[in-house]
Amino acid sequence: MWGRASALLQPPALGRGRFAHACGAALQGCLNRMRTRALVAIVVSTALVITMKWLVTRVEPRLTFFPSAGETETPKSIGLEYEALSIRTADGETIAAWWMRHEAARADIVYFHGNGGNLSIWLPILAGVQASGLNVLAFDYRGYGRSTGSPTEKGLYRDADAVLAELARLRQREGAAGSTVRRPIIYWGRSLGGPVAAYATTVTRPDGLILESTFPDKRAVLGRQFVLRTLNL
Repeated sequence: MWGRASALLQPPALGRGRFAHACGAALQGCLNRMRTRALVAIVVSTALVITMKWLVTRVEPRLTFFPSAGETETPKSIGLEYEALSIRTADGETIAAWWMRHEAARADIVYFHGNGGNLSIWLPILAGVQASGLNVLAFDYRGYGRSTGSPTEKGLYRDADAVLAELARLRQREGAAGSTVRRPIIYWGRSLGGPVAAYATTVTRPDGLILESTFPDKRAVLGRQFVLRTLNL
């Protein structure tokens, strides 16, 4: 009796084939769904990273640069003679600068100010540097003060290129007037101006470099923030 019951439980050969085929189809369908989900996850993750990088490029300048437009005070406001300069950059922006000379200058300073304000706000510091017996060439980055454009990291480097060329022109003009120009050139970078001043040394080597309250590069600011470092690659 048990033998007959066992035989009744065994599916016929044709039924076994259909069962195996159904299992295989189900397995293949499951694999296809898994592949689809994995592909969707990859596409969504890639789109998210791209979106985040785009947001970083849009938001980062607002978190880094704090320019003030216009010019409220000049060296003349505090009784100092100076020359107002308009310097053209290679990418078409116009940079506002001050050439503050000292009658017995011991060196020429190119001053790269911090990330806030404009030349007028930095005037007390610039006047103090000039009073110590130094010529000062100070400028507003693009988007600051009377300078055109909007500030970006690469844009600030282009501004530095133009300002260094202007210093060379000023010294050449002085030499053509009969003076012997032997003064050393010193780059002075404060805060955000530090990396820009450091970059300037790769363009025209100065006799000295002063870095004040600054950082070597963007990665140093990001520190151990893995996500931010990744988005800034």
